[in-house]
Amino acid sequence: MSLDVTWKIKKMEWDEDTGGVLSISWAVEVSDGEQSVDTPGTSRFSPEAYSPAFIPLDSLTEQKAIEWVKTAVYMPEKVEERAIKRFNESTGIVSVVSGIPWS
Repeated sequence: MSLDVTWKIKKMEWDEDTGGVLSISWAVEVSDGEQSVDTPGTSRFSPEAYSPAFIPLDSLTEQKAIEWVKTAVYMPEKVEERAIKRFNESTGIVSVVSGIPWS
């Protein structure tokens, strides 16, 4: 079974004066084509409107917002692993490992 893992932006909050993004609510969606499960989170930001790297809200793309979230999240690959585990648990899929623990 193949699983699709997708980062999605659910909601954003921004400074009305500068357009600087203050927080992004996001989810990692795991889907097998029939069922999907979201693992949500929120990342907070401190935008500096005077910085050359500043991107105002009206110039922000979804891809850039996802990039910011993945940078802000500690080990995004672990978030994806946790999301897959949550999907498997919710759909009754059990991960089986074989071997001998003392070898």
